[in-house]
Amino acid sequence: MHFTTSFIAAAAAFLPLVSAHVKMTIPNVFASNKDNSPLDPNGANFPCKFPGGIGSRQSPQDTYTPGVSGKFQLVGGATHGGGSCQISITYDNPPTKDSVFKVVQSYEGGCPIVNSGNLNGNANEGLPEFNVQLPEGLKAGEAVFVWTWFNRIGNREMYMNCAPITIGGSGSSDSTFNSLPDMFVANINGAKNNACTTKEGVDIVFPNPGSNVQVVDTGRFGAACDGGPSTPGGSGSAPVGGGNEVPSAPSSISQPPSAITQPALIGGPAVSVSNIIIGTSFSDIGSPSETPAPEPVETGAPSKIAPPRTTLVRVSTTAAAPIKPTVVPPPTKGTSPPAPSKGGDGSKNGSGTFQVGPCDSSKVIIICGSNPSSYTQCFDNNMAYGPFAVPPGTECDSAGMGGFKAIKPVSSRFARRYLGRNHRRSFVHSHSF
Repeated sequence: MHFTTSFIAAAAAFLPLVSAHVKMTIPNVFASNKDNSPLDPNGANFPCKFPGGIGSRQSPQDTYTPGVSGKFQLVGGATHGGGSCQISITYDNPPTKDSVFKVVQSYEGGCPIVNSGNLNGNANEGLPEFNVQLPEGLKAGEAVFVWTWFNRIGNREMYMNCAPITIGGSGSSDSTFNSLPDMFVANINGAKNNACTTKEGVDIVFPNPGSNVQVVDTGRFGAACDGGPSTPGGSGSAPVGGGNEVPSAPSSISQPPSAITQPALIGGPAVSVSNIIIGTSFSDIGSPSETPAPEPVETGAPSKIAPPRTTLVRVSTTAAAPIKPTVVPPPTKGTSPPAPSKGGDGSKNGSGTFQVGPCDSSKVIIICGSNPSSYTQCFDNNMAYGPFAVPPGTECDSAGMGGFKAIKPVSSRFARRYLGRNHRRSFVHSHSF
C-alpha cells in the first residue's frame, strides 16, 4: 500500500490511537479476553481471542433476563468510523471453535458510535451504553454473551469479546435458541464459517441480522459480502421510525456526502475559529443567494457524548402487513454549517476569517504560509480555505504535500479535532500493538 508524504506526516500525531481499540467491559468478559485487539485474521485465537482458541471456564457475574431490556458497555477511543455490531449467545462455557453462536440483536450503523474516524488515543474512553434484549423463551441457565464488531474504516477485521452470563427466567427449551440466525463471521480466513472479506468504508448490512435489529441511518450502508443485502433492517426493509438512542461522537465535524458541490466553512459573523479543522465538514449547497445565515458552531469538545436519533427495527419472521418506512437521519444541526455568502473567488467571507482560492489537491493538501502556526487547506474541489490554527503542539510542515510536525507532545484530545479529508489521509493502522 502506498502512503503519500502528507499522509505519513499527518498521521504521526495519532500514534496513541493504535493502542485504543474498542472492547467490551460490561458484562464482565473472560480474564483472557480483556485486551482490545481484533481477532487474528488467521483464526488462531477464534473464538473470543482465547490463546490458541482454547479458553477456561469462568463463573458468570452478570444476569440477563429474556424479554427484559439490559445493557452492555464498550470503551476505547479508536472507533474506526463506527460500523456494525452483533450480540450473540452460546451455551458453551468456554466457547470453542465448534460452538454454535446465535444472534439475539444486530446493530447496523452507528456501532460503537457515529463519527468519521477515531475519537482519541484513550484506551479507556467511555462510550455510551447500548440496550440489548434477549428474546423471550430463551433457555435459562449459564451461557456466554458475545459482542462482535466490524469497523467501517481501517484494516478488514473482526472484533470479538465474550462474557459468561446467567440467563434468567424459566425457559427450558432449546427451540428459541435454535431458531435464531447464526453469528456473522468475516475477515477471519481460518474460521470454518468465514463468509467473506468485508468492504472498507461502509457500515455493513448483515446477511441475516435476525428479528431484532437497531439501525442508525448513516447513509453509508453496503452489503457485508458481494451479492448480499445492502438495505439495513433485515428482510430488505428500510429503517422505520423509532425513539431509541445510539451514541454519537463528540465532534463538530461530519462525514462528507458522496456528491460534494462546495465545502461548508466553519465560521461566520461573530464566530471565532481557532483549532477546529474543517477537513470533513461539507454540505451540498445551492447558489450563494440561497444560502441561509450561518448558525453558531461550538468549537470545544463537549463533556458528554450526545446521542443522535436512531431507529429500532423489529422484523417479524412471519407474514405481516408492510410498514411504510420512514428514514430517520442522524442530527445535522451544528455539524455542517451553511457556506459563506461568497466563496470560490479568493475573497473573504462575512467574518473576514476565511479566504478562498484555487489550488491543486493532487499536489498539495496543507499549504504553509510565513507563520508556521497557521495554514490553509486544499480540498478535493481544488479550492483552498483558511487560515486555520495548526493543531496544538505542532507547526505547519510544507514538505511533500504538506502536513504537521510535532514541536511538543500533544494531548489525546487533539484526535477529536484532527485533519479529515474524509479521514483516510490521516489514518494509520498497524497491528504492532
